[in-house]
Amino acid sequence: MSNAPILILDGATASLDSVSEALIRDALETLTASRTTLVIAHRLSTVQRRDSFLVFDHGSTLEQGSHTDLLARPGSQYRCLCEAQTTDFLVGD
Repeated sequence: MSNAPILILDGATASLDSVSEALIRDALETLTASRTTLVIAHRLSTVQRRDSFLVFDHGSTLEQGSHTDLLARPGSQYRCLCEAQTTDFLVGD
């Protein structure tokens, strides 16, 4: 089954340190290149290079689009999540 046409990854890097996450993220680029991949993640750094995003809240789809498109929408939930994660990182000291 190593050639599965569809991959589902749920929290694939949730428990990793940032160095390990980067290594896994790079490996996933190769692994997912010719497959349909559904990635469920809270850490947006894990998924920002994906083609399309669906943002859910309590079972409802709030937004859909590319990383760039969703960031360009003022007030979008995706943009708010990105800003919060960036702010947490920059202010974390």
